[in-house]
Amino acid sequence: MDVNNARERTYPDIPRPVRYKLEQVLRNAGLYVLDSTITTQAAAKAEMTRSGHINKLVPHVSWEYQGYSIAPDRSLKWQDPATQRWIDRRYDWLGVEVSTPAMFETRALFDTEIDKLCQALRSNMRLQLNRTCALHVTVSHQQPGGLHLKTLKKALSLVWLVEPLLFQMCAPYRQGVKYCRPVTECSELAVLGVEAFCGGGGGGDDDIGGDDDDGDTGDEIAMADTAITSSERTPSPLVAHIPIGSLTPDQLVRLSRLWRAHNPNDVAYLMRAPNRYSDRLAVAAVRKESDHEEEEEEEIWMLEFRAHEGMLDPTLTKMWAGVCVALLKKASAPVYEYRELMVRILDTGWSMGGGGC
Repeated sequence: MDVNNARERTYPDIPRPVRYKLEQVLRNAGLYVLDSTITTQAAAKAEMTRSGHINKLVPHVSWEYQGYSIAPDRSLKWQDPATQRWIDRRYDWLGVEVSTPAMFETRALFDTEIDKLCQALRSNMRLQLNRTCALHVTVSHQQPGGLHLKTLKKALSLVWLVEPLLFQMCAPYRQGVKYCRPVTECSELAVLGVEAFCGGGGGGDDDIGGDDDDGDTGDEIAMADTAITSSERTPSPLVAHIPIGSLTPDQLVRLSRLWRAHNPNDVAYLMRAPNRYSDRLAVAAVRKESDHEEEEEEEIWMLEFRAHEGMLDPTLTKMWAGVCVALLKKASAPVYEYRELMVRILDTGWSMGGGGC
């Protein structure tokens, strides 16, 4: 087998007894589990109708997040270090991913679901998590398209400045591994040469009072707009949202490039690892597709936080998920409130320091 040919790569599936046991544990805890054969929104809707769970269907959310699901974790590779060949080790770590359904950020529902899940897994199975296991938290808005372009820019600008603080909330061994490298040092945006995007003005979403302002209006930021200065290299929305005088030269260059992104795909490219097959970053803009009306496909943009280690403690799980939700809430705030937050962050020095590749 040619290990360099992606088509020839194979990964062990989850053994049926393990999959069945996991699904049984979740169902016994009162959690709705999607059938493993479901691969489309229409199939998920039909299954939820048949099983009496159609009331749980969430619009504008991909079928993968309509219920709990059990799937192989494709990031774990069974490879012989001597021959570099893919092998099936029958007695080794088993790559399993347990995905929750989409949940509204209401404390009662959030607490109940996480408590049920962690308690069910800890009480019914002997599980051990190794250092490659992570807690991925995906956040978005329940609206057509998920996160809009400006919200993505605001959220990732916030992450860019506070990422060192986020890593302080995770286990020390998570700060240097390839599974969650810091975006401020290992993303396309971080490694692109300055000369690649310093020339010229224009580009991006320069209408800071436009339709994609997520609640902001031109009147609310008129004073910030009049303060926009001279440099054509700095997009006016960046100046309206972030006090650029408090940024380091490198931060200014990188965030200027981010705010010139024309669409969510550009943002996702800037926030990915240059070698997307070997490295994962701590935060990423991810796109899912939903055909919730069966005939119309919809792109749904979300943020996925990957920095935290995997755990089965419901309290710590809810704390980290709450941090991820809070970041998106702050990024969705009106421009004046968002700018005040950025001023506090830069004045207190939260954006200094951090890990490394």
